[in-house]
Amino acid sequence: MTRILLVDPDETLAETLRTAPLLEGAFVDVAKGDADALLRLRIRAYDVVVTSPSSPVEEDLVFLEEARLARPGVRPIVLSREAAPDQVIAALRSRVFAFFSAPWEVPELVDMTRRAADAVEWHEGIEVVSARPEWIALRVNCGLLSAERLVRFLSELGRDVPEADRDGALFAFREILLNAMEHGGGFDPERVVEVSAVRTERTIVYYV
Repeated sequence: MTRILLVDPDETLAETLRTAPLLEGAFVDVAKGDADALLRLRIRAYDVVVTSPSSPVEEDLVFLEEARLARPGVRPIVLSREAAPDQVIAALRSRVFAFFSAPWEVPELVDMTRRAADAVEWHEGIEVVSARPEWIALRVNCGLLSAERLVRFLSELGRDVPEADRDGALFAFREILLNAMEHGGGFDPERVVEVSAVRTERTIVYYV
């Protein structure tokens, strides 16, 4: 049985995950704060832990380090009311599975939670080579899951870009990335693509 642990969620989010068809059969548990979550993780194995949307990202990352000590295999998803680029980069460096800042699309969150529950050997999927808020360089294995996770992180890095422009750019980037993974890497997780994103005052340029 898939087990998902939510930390201090609002009632709507908890009920949505409990009733989502994609998560049918999953056990969705709720912890009242990080201390309660750590206690539950030490007692029982969970596949996914979703952080509190009301806690600072920096606190979430400290909590997740402790959560991994209790359950090394748990897949972490960070929820945040807002996030600066350096916080998104910190989450990437900390090997967070996915990152969502408000307002998030609930269907996308449900889908990523399902992907996290099913994921195996995902830890090395995305490697941060170098990063600053205006420039990031990554090595990404040629797996579809890594591509979807990367697009999610890049979406968060472009939060200040108008939604239509951001979505259009990310759609094009995703197609180019998948093409490189399929035709250049044969969707072989043992092979990698190098990805860079450069932000200027007027443009975002992606290199694959």
